[in-house]
Amino acid sequence: KSETPANMGDAVFSVTNATLFVPINKKSSYNTDSWNKYFSYVTEGEFVDDYTDNGYTFYCMKKVVENVATNYALLIKYSNSSVDVDIPASVKIGNVDYNVTIIGKPAFSNNSKITSVTIPDYINSIDDNAFIGCTNLSVIECKMETPCKITSTVFPDYSAFLYVPTGKTKSYTT
Repeated sequence: KSETPANMGDAVFSVTNATLFVPINKKSSYNTDSWNKYFSYVTEGEFVDDYTDNGYTFYCMKKVVENVATNYALLIKYSNSSVDVDIPASVKIGNVDYNVTIIGKPAFSNNSKITSVTIPDYINSIDDNAFIGCTNLSVIECKMETPCKITSTVFPDYSAFLYVPTGKTKSYTT
């Protein structure tokens, strides 16, 4: 819960695929090379629980900004054998809904079985390398009315067909 990240030396952590939860509006302070070599993902908010269903693993989180709580989920891993992936728009723990808003960088990496993926409307972030190594991915359907910004490493070197909501083609090409 530190507002300012400590300087990191070598061999501080022995695990390199963990998620780091940091205070609200402090993510950029922690997104540095010295921290990123130890954590696969840095996110803002309070960790609530993890949730696994049908091969999807999520971290469910709560973010409170100006006394308004928002529940959201980060998709961290897909381990189902299905070739057609339909990412759920939300998950429920008890009676609390968590909208899936983030696809984390290790979520689909090196899954060469996947041929198509449907991305739900609430997604506002897809991390670098989220789909790296998905060499058979040929169809991407985005249900987002407003596309999130991505880098060239999200879908590296793929010749996939991209389907977007009707009337939104221009939003996805600019």
